[in-house]
Amino acid sequence: MRTKLLLLLLLANFSISTYGQRNLLSNGDFETWSESKPEGWFIFYNNIFQSSIAQNGSFSAKMQILHPEDQLRGLEFPSVEINKTYRVTMYYKVASGSMRNLSIGLYNSGIELIRNNTVDFSSSEWKKIELEYTNTAAEYFQIIINASGVINSEILIDNISIVDINEDPLKTVSIPDINFEKKLISLGIDSGIPDGKVLNINVDRINHLDISESSITDLTGIEAFKGLRSLDISINNLTILDLSQNKKINSLIVNNNELTNLDLSQNRSIISLHVNNNKLKDLDLSSNIHLYSLIAYDNELTNVNLTKSIELKTLWIDNNKLTSLDITANTSLNQLNCGQNKLTDLDISNNIDLEYLDVYSNYLTSLNVTKNTSLKSIDCYKNQLTSLNTDNNIILESLDCSSNALSTIDVKNNPELVYLNIGVNNIKEVDVTQQTKLDIFYCFKNQIKSLNLSQNKLLTSFACQQNQLTSLDFSHNPELIWFDCSKNQITSLDISKNPKVNEIGCDDNKLTYLNLRNGNNTNFNVKRYYITFINNPDLTCILVDDAAYSTANWSEAKDAHASYSTTCTLGLETSVFDKVALYPNPTKGNVTITNLSLNKATVYNSTGQLVKSFTLDTANTSNTISLSGLPKGIYYVYLINQNAASAKKVIVE
Repeated sequence: MRTKLLLLLLLANFSISTYGQRNLLSNGDFETWSESKPEGWFIFYNNIFQSSIAQNGSFSAKMQILHPEDQLRGLEFPSVEINKTYRVTMYYKVASGSMRNLSIGLYNSGIELIRNNTVDFSSSEWKKIELEYTNTAAEYFQIIINASGVINSEILIDNISIVDINEDPLKTVSIPDINFEKKLISLGIDSGIPDGKVLNINVDRINHLDISESSITDLTGIEAFKGLRSLDISINNLTILDLSQNKKINSLIVNNNELTNLDLSQNRSIISLHVNNNKLKDLDLSSNIHLYSLIAYDNELTNVNLTKSIELKTLWIDNNKLTSLDITANTSLNQLNCGQNKLTDLDISNNIDLEYLDVYSNYLTSLNVTKNTSLKSIDCYKNQLTSLNTDNNIILESLDCSSNALSTIDVKNNPELVYLNIGVNNIKEVDVTQQTKLDIFYCFKNQIKSLNLSQNKLLTSFACQQNQLTSLDFSHNPELIWFDCSKNQITSLDISKNPKVNEIGCDDNKLTYLNLRNGNNTNFNVKRYYITFINNPDLTCILVDDAAYSTANWSEAKDAHASYSTTCTLGLETSVFDKVALYPNPTKGNVTITNLSLNKATVYNSTGQLVKSFTLDTANTSNTISLSGLPKGIYYVYLINQNAASAKKVIVE
C-alpha cells in the first residue's frame, strides 16, 4: 500500500536547516500541533499522529499506512525565485511494520518537477533523503511524500526543509530610519539595539507588515521586503514612497502621511489601496488593472485615472479638488463617494451595478439615475439640482437631496425608503403615503402647506421647521421619538398618542392648544435635548403629565405667560364664540355647529386626547360633524376661527 503527503509552503516562522541556511518551509519540523494535527497540514483520513520520537526537537509526524490514497495535503505557494537552486531534505525512520518505498518530490500544480526515491529503511536510526532543483520559471512549489508498505505499518517523518543553497544568511539591508528599525525590532523581525541594518533573510519572506503610527520619515530598506502582500504605513511622516521593488503587494494603506506623489506603476497586483489624508494632486492607476477598492479622500486630487481599473467595486474619493471624474469604464462599481469636490457633471449611466451613490457638496445641475436600478442609497445634498427622477429606483432605501433647487419631488415609486431628506429646497408638496417603512423624514425649509403622516407608522425622527404648515396629526406615529415643527403656522398639536417622544421643537407657531401628556414627560430633559414651545403668544396653558415636574424642569421651554397643567381647558370663551350653537347635545352621532364661520373643529376626550379632527367650510356658518363610533362620555369640541379658539362640551350617549 502507498500513502501520499502534501505540505503547505508557508512564509512565516522560518527555521535554520542543518546546512545553516533558512528553511523556507513552515513547521517542517512538526513542532507545532493543533487539535492533534500538525499546523500547515491538511489531513484526509486522520492517519497522521504526533510522536515524541524525533530526529531533532520534540516531535515528529507518525504516518500510518492504511490504503493508497491516504494523504496529508497542503496548497501550492509561489515562494521561489527564478534561476535559484533549492535543496529539499527529509529524515525518516520505521516505527513499526515493513516499508517498501518512500519518495519525496517537488510539484507545480500537480505536475512533477523532480522526485527522489529510496528503499533504504531502518527502525534503529534516522535516514535522510534529499534532492536539488534549479527552477527556470516562476513556479508554485509543493512538496509531496509518497510511502508504501504493509497495511498498518508506521513511518516517522521529521525535519523536512527546503533551502536556497546559495543564500548568504549574513547579508543585510540598510535601514537608516531609526524609528523604522525600532518598529521591526518590536515586531521580532530584527533584534538587539538599532544598528541601521537588518538581516535580509529576516525580511524578504515577510508577507504582512504593519508599521503604522511609528513616526517613520524614511522607508529606505522596504525594497528588501520582496514577499510583501500587505503593507500598512499609515499615520507616519512620509513625504516619499518607493515601492517599485515590492511587486507582490495587493493591499496598501498609506493614510495620514505627507505624500505629494505616489507611483504605483510597478505594483500591478494591488487590489486594495487606502491613501487618505495626504497631499496627493494626481493619482494615475492605469497600471493597476486589478484594483478592487480605492479609498483616497482628504487629498488635493485634481486628477485620477481609473480607466483600466475595470474590476473596481469601491471608490471613495471625497474631499478633493476634482472638476471631472471618468468612471464610464468602471462598470463593476458598487459604491461611489465623490462628495466635496468641484464636479459640474457626472456620467453614471454605465454603472448599472451601483448600489451606493454619494455626490454631496458639488456643483451638479443634473443627476441622471434612471439606469441605476440597483441603487439603495443616494446622497446628492448641497448641489444645484433643479429636478431629480427616482421613478426607476424602486429598491431605494435612503435619499438625501436636501440643499438643492428642487421645486418638486416624487417618491411614489420608492416604497422601500427608510430615510428621506428633502430639506432646504422650494418644494410645495410631498406625498409620503407609500413610504410605510420610513424611519427618518426631514422636509425643513420648504413651502409645504400640508403633510399626511398617517401611513408612516415606523417614523421615529421628523423635522419640518420653516414651512407653511397649519396642522400636524401624529396620532398614527407611535414610534416617534423627536420632531421639530418650529416656524410654521400650526394652531393645535397633540402628542398624547406618542409615548416615546422626548424631544420636541414647536416654537414660533400659532399654537392655542398643546397636549404633551404622553406618559413620558420625565424623559424630556431640556439640558440634553432640544425642547421648546416659545414664541406662541396665544398659548396660555400646556397639558402635561405632571404640572409640578414640568414647571420645575421646563421653565425655559415656554413663554412666560404660559403655564403647565394637567387639566387645561381647551380654549378661552370669547365673545366671538358666544353665539355659537351645537345641537343636538347630548347626541348619538352627528353634531351641527351654527352661527359662526369656522376653520376647523377638533374633538378631545375628557383626558385631553385627540380623537377626531375636522376641516370645516369657512364659506358657511353651519357645519355638521360626526361623533359616531365614540364611546359614551363627555367630549370637548375645540372650535378654531382664524387665530381664536374655544371649547364646547358635548355629551355622547
